[in-house]
Amino acid sequence: MGGKLTSSRNTMSWLTDQLDEMKKKLEDAEAEFQKYKQDEKIFSIEGKQKVITQKIEEFNDAYLKTRNERLEMDEKLKKLGQSVRKKGNILHARSLIENALVDNFYTQLLEAEVELDRLSKVFKSRHPKIVQISSKIANIRKKLDRELRKEIENLKVRRSILFSKEDVLAKTVDGFENDAMNTNKKELRYSILKRNADTNQKLYDILLSKIKEADIEESLDVSNIRIAEAAALPLEPVKPRKKLNFILSVILGLMTGVGFSFLTEYMDRSVRTEEDVMHHVGLPVLSVIPKADKRKAANIGSVKIKDRASRKKSDAIRRIFIGNHPPKTRFAEAYRTLRVNIAFSAMEKEIRSVLITSAGQGEGKTSTAANLAYTMSQAGKRVLLVDADLRRPSLNALAPEQESPGLTGLISDILGTPMDSGSLEDFGINDLFTLISLQKKTGCLELSDEEETVEIFFLQGKMRHAEWPGRPGDKRLGSLLMNAGKLSQEDIDAACERQKYGNRRIGSILISMGFLKPDDLTGPLTLQMMECLRMTLEMKTGTFRFREISEFQPPFFQPVDLNQLCRDMAAGREAIPYLQEKIDSAIGKSVRENLFLLSSGMIPPNPSELVGSEHTAFLISYLKKRFDLLIIDTPPVLPASDALVMAPLTDVTVLVIKAEMMNRELIRRTVDQLRTANVTLAGVAFNQVDTKREGYYKYYHKYYSRYYGERG
Repeated sequence: MGGKLTSSRNTMSWLTDQLDEMKKKLEDAEAEFQKYKQDEKIFSIEGKQKVITQKIEEFNDAYLKTRNERLEMDEKLKKLGQSVRKKGNILHARSLIENALVDNFYTQLLEAEVELDRLSKVFKSRHPKIVQISSKIANIRKKLDRELRKEIENLKVRRSILFSKEDVLAKTVDGFENDAMNTNKKELRYSILKRNADTNQKLYDILLSKIKEADIEESLDVSNIRIAEAAALPLEPVKPRKKLNFILSVILGLMTGVGFSFLTEYMDRSVRTEEDVMHHVGLPVLSVIPKADKRKAANIGSVKIKDRASRKKSDAIRRIFIGNHPPKTRFAEAYRTLRVNIAFSAMEKEIRSVLITSAGQGEGKTSTAANLAYTMSQAGKRVLLVDADLRRPSLNALAPEQESPGLTGLISDILGTPMDSGSLEDFGINDLFTLISLQKKTGCLELSDEEETVEIFFLQGKMRHAEWPGRPGDKRLGSLLMNAGKLSQEDIDAACERQKYGNRRIGSILISMGFLKPDDLTGPLTLQMMECLRMTLEMKTGTFRFREISEFQPPFFQPVDLNQLCRDMAAGREAIPYLQEKIDSAIGKSVRENLFLLSSGMIPPNPSELVGSEHTAFLISYLKKRFDLLIIDTPPVLPASDALVMAPLTDVTVLVIKAEMMNRELIRRTVDQLRTANVTLAGVAFNQVDTKREGYYKYYHKYYSRYYGERG
């Protein structure tokens, strides 16, 4: 039995050594194989070869097609050049190109030559009619020759483009062919390394299987255990050592208690003190807000809300609203401290908007927003408190009798007002421009009063062109260019003739014919745009109509940014009476002196998309101008992205952290997300701190008790 056991153990030892050695070989082979794939950036050698082959075929087809087009272009240019040099072979040149203006000149030339032939049979060569028709023929030939030469230049440009494209495609095909050859070389090395790794893996699996078999055989062997000596009873009784046991019990109990305390402290990952906030979160503490003593709150009754959960939450908000508490309390003073520190957090600029959020639910961000707004209003500022928590709103408890479409109504309904047609007495010009921009409309806004009509064209809400259909002849583009000495009447007539064969603008035709450069149009077109915008901004009465255009093509040449030009010309006339009336009616009367509330409105199905729209950005920007300060309550960061979307629209963000609640890792993740969103973090409002439990705050109690004459 002993020899068998020894043999089994020797076999197991040898197999184990071989397995370790094979494992090292396998790891080395796999590491070498993986390093080769990383160095050569190979994911799948077969897939890469297939992609390269496909690319070679595609680019080679494109190269052949481009080369054939270039050869055809060379032949056409050669024949055109011969025709132009011979002067007389116009019919052949006309057959090589497709140009409506050349066809028109050729028709005029044939008609003039027929007329000359007819007159030559009647009059002598010096007769005025003969001289006149001969001059006309020479003029037509001159125009025709000029147009043919322009067409040749255009063909040369196209030929140059084709030649460059052909060269690029040829180099691309060569590059892919070289890549294919290199891939073939890599494939050989790839196969060798892969085969080596696979072989080592198979050998490793065989050895591992053998070890398991040997282990099973060893466990099946009969045990060789025997009784060496029988146990004997003690001759004397054993006396317990009570004193030693007591001392050991006390020591063990103390060690267990201390260990449990350390374990509890270690396992507690929440933020407990102001030092924890600064150390673990890395943000300054703007204010330490103690728990509110609800016994000192005024008797506020209950809000008449049918839903029990909503009524309970609303009552809770009202009970901790600072306006219902005595002013000389630690609770009220904490918010005054928060007000001052927020102002000091950005000394280089005036803070006009503050966003309040938290990492998770139940940290008191809504009550912090309401109390901060009230404290700010006490300082004489007109404050608007915005309930942007469109998932679990509760600030309407501060004004339950107020009926308002709320934030969602303003964003979705009012700013989405249909504006197909209407009166300019109801909508201001800036109202219309703002609504078109927010709704990203594409089409034509037609504005009419008793005297004139102006058309403004928009593409995705951006102003792209303006026209004055009744523009006098002396103010049209051709007249302006002639007066500036840029064109002759003959040039304008030729451009107008070409315009009959297409839907192009006259400016585009003048540039394509070589009469003008784009810079020549900058001054006249800018002047025309300014005239249109001036007339538009001065319209106070009349009507408007917006016509949708699904495939609006803006002018090829835009000399000036119309949107910026309109903003410059409208300086001092930015009023939006229609939108202003709707927004003011949604806000309503003040909740307290200098404190106004914009409730959330109906809960939408898509809060993140709603607050992330341009409608919201416009509304926040407008409200900043109407009030001294905006306080915006948003959902927590971790469950929803609403705060991350809205925070960049505000000046600063305050993070509310409830003491002893949220895991510090989650808070750090929240701070990282806010910083990634390019948010200006003012600091932390450390909320609902139990100052009676924390020894750190003994002096805190003593100080406020003496200063305000309070107890406890």
